[in-house]
Amino acid sequence: MIAPQSETRKGSRACYIWNSMQRLSSNLSGKRKVVKRGVVRAKQGRSGRLLLWVALTSLFLVYCGPPKPPPNILIYVVDTLRSDALSLEDEATSHTPHWARLSQNGVTFENAYANASWTRASMASLMTGLLPWHHSTESRLDRLPETARTLAELFAEHGYSTAIVSANPNISPVFGFEQAVEQFSPLYARSNPGIVGGHELVTPSTVVNTEAMRWFEDVQQPFFLLALAIDPHAPYAPPPEFDPGQHRKADAVADAARTPSNIDRVRERYLGEVAFNDASFGQLVDFLKQKNLWENTVVILTSDHGEAFWEYGQAGHGKSLHEEVLRVPLILHGANDRLAPGQRIQRPVSLVDLAPTLLDLAQLPIPEGLDGQNLLTPHPKPSPILAGLDLDQHRLQSAFDPPYKLVRNLKTGKQSLYRLDGPTAEAIPLDPALDPSAQEAQARLEAVLDESQNQSGRTLPKTRARRIPGRVEASLRALGYIE
Repeated sequence: MIAPQSETRKGSRACYIWNSMQRLSSNLSGKRKVVKRGVVRAKQGRSGRLLLWVALTSLFLVYCGPPKPPPNILIYVVDTLRSDALSLEDEATSHTPHWARLSQNGVTFENAYANASWTRASMASLMTGLLPWHHSTESRLDRLPETARTLAELFAEHGYSTAIVSANPNISPVFGFEQAVEQFSPLYARSNPGIVGGHELVTPSTVVNTEAMRWFEDVQQPFFLLALAIDPHAPYAPPPEFDPGQHRKADAVADAARTPSNIDRVRERYLGEVAFNDASFGQLVDFLKQKNLWENTVVILTSDHGEAFWEYGQAGHGKSLHEEVLRVPLILHGANDRLAPGQRIQRPVSLVDLAPTLLDLAQLPIPEGLDGQNLLTPHPKPSPILAGLDLDQHRLQSAFDPPYKLVRNLKTGKQSLYRLDGPTAEAIPLDPALDPSAQEAQARLEAVLDESQNQSGRTLPKTRARRIPGRVEASLRALGYIE
């Protein structure tokens, strides 16, 4: 269980108040004040306010000593990373040793889920704490509405430096993710020599992390950084030292022949890219330690969605709400006594829970109306995991409350109930009429979806991207996001 918040964490309740007042001082002393679309400088506070602040500072320094600085926040998102693609048990034998070390020294959520099975909708949920049908960023041309309150904006309003480094064109200013971001580094569509034919499809994670390191060189703390590394997104082309097939030509996953031997080959190359990203992440960690940034940084490792390898006749993602495309890793590490090392949390959680959790870790106010729950709450209220997909011909919603999962087809009105611990898992729907417990579960999950759908007050207005620049469009097309 996550270590509960206690008086000793900051010394006393008075110290907690002191830290809150320290952040408030940014507005009194002229520190960065951020508006919706950029950064402006606040005017110097009046002399009376300054004298008041000096007096209060003296009082709290006597009472509880120097304050602990607010934590830095680093969200490291590995695109298309299935939960079972990591090896976290033994760092010495793991093909992902750096993430294994992060898990051993942090809090690992064993049953974490994305709220959508493709990048833009899922990342919008992560950044806003809202479900896809509430943030209204679900289909190919949808843009994150300006009225959305993103994590970057909420941290910027409290004096944080903010940046996004993205190798996926779905997370770009074109689609509204630049709100309150001081530096946005779009790194999509750069060449990767490992790709057969030299196509400019996937930016290696080393490039993403080098850009992040460049920003860290002169960053003003505290900072908020979202880094989105696109490997292991298809096409799978790991560097030679991470390629178990040693330069064997591989097709994009959606076009590969559906034979057992070929599936194994594709999975091998996928895992090679996973291992390559882990190694790149290790270099980023080493850099943070060299710059003395590691100890005061909360690091979150997760993914926007998983990947299917024909478990139910489909490959890739963005086509279903099956377990393999929704279940993702989630590790929280460092800079807070409540993130006690080595914890393994079994209860199901989802990416909408990150927004309230990170704000609480930084002792910042949590906006009302979020769909997510604070993961640091000692006794959280059990809540089914909700997900949605509104992409091309796929219009689905799901509610998962172990062991039962309900999938609703919004186009046909058909509903299917599955028991994930059963022999057929998501292959064959249950017949609730034959099982009273299944019948009760279906009624409960239907009610949960209906209630969420009816919360119209949370739904943001749908916004469409007006014009997609040629470079972004080419990258989206090459990666299979548009035809």
